[in-house]
Order: sequence, then C-alpha cells, then structure tokens
Amino acid sequence: MCVEVSSADAVAAARATFGTINKRAAGTSGTLALDLLKPQPDRRS
Repeated sequence: MCVEVSSADAVAAARATFGTINKRAAGTSGTLALDLLKPQPDRRS
C-alpha cells in the first residue's frame, strides 16, 4: 500500500512534530532549571 505524500505535507508534519518535541523539551528543561534554582535543604550531615 503506497500513500503519496507531497514534500510540503511532509515538511509540515515534521515541523509540527519537532515543534511538539521542542515545547516538551523546553518545558522539561524549564522545570529542571526551576528545581535547581529552588533553595535546597542542606544535605550534608
């Protein structure tokens, strides 16, 4: 079964996919940065 996909459709799909991945990555790194910036309890005993 062969489905014809125009290159414009393929580019649009790739952009949408990468956009989603980038948003997720940005959200994750943003959360990590906030966790790192939070004052940490002193772990040394």
